[in-house]
Amino acid sequence: MVKAFVAEDSALLRKEIVMTTPWRELGCKVVGQASDGQEAERLIRSLRPGLVITDICMPEKDGLELIRSLRDLEGIEYIIISAYEEFDYAMEAIRLQVKNYILKPLDDREFYDTIARAVRSLQERSTLLSLRENLQAASARNPAYLQELEENGASGENRYLPALLDFFEKHYSENIGIRDAAEALYISESYISKLLRWELGTTFSDYLGSIRIQKSIPLLRQNEMKIYEVAERVGYKDYRYFCSLFKKHVGVTPRQFRQR
Repeated sequence: MVKAFVAEDSALLRKEIVMTTPWRELGCKVVGQASDGQEAERLIRSLRPGLVITDICMPEKDGLELIRSLRDLEGIEYIIISAYEEFDYAMEAIRLQVKNYILKPLDDREFYDTIARAVRSLQERSTLLSLRENLQAASARNPAYLQELEENGASGENRYLPALLDFFEKHYSENIGIRDAAEALYISESYISKLLRWELGTTFSDYLGSIRIQKSIPLLRQNEMKIYEVAERVGYKDYRYFCSLFKKHVGVTPRQFRQR
């Protein structure tokens, strides 16, 4: 059961989230709530939830400040909810690697699906943690076993992470997949998947999508390219898919972003 925490200054909305969300069905249990960011940080450090749902605008400390102050705590999935459509908030959320940014009023289905994705991410991370602990235990009993894993690129060490991130930076605009990265780095596809999940809490496609959306933002601000041209420049031939993904990350469509 995933422990969840809700930080929201509106008592009415906070109560609605806590009381009406089917937490048990989602595999969650609410262990705490707060109406301001400062109290939220204190309780989160004490209760150690795996999922934190936070508003942006709160007294004492806003949602982004709260997340920044909790960067030393590992293994937390964040969901940001906000009535504000300013893009700076969404951009800062992306920089903090928050994968879910939802605008008020909350859509029940979107909120449910967002929590479900966060729970799956936490479960995958827990599975990988168990796998890593088992590997460490096995290597302690048989040091040659760890050496064999290292020689096959599956030791769990993060020495390949900088090279993998550099691969994304250089090739994000191309039609790439996890197989291309594996061939470029001479490691297995499964190891890349585990590396991304363990070190960044994400998947190959999700991280690639996040990079592409970040790269599209300055192109949209320049207002010199058509939106479909921006989509192609960052690696998307499907214009509609690009628009859908952009809205998922930023909260508005590329056209709305440009108009604002």
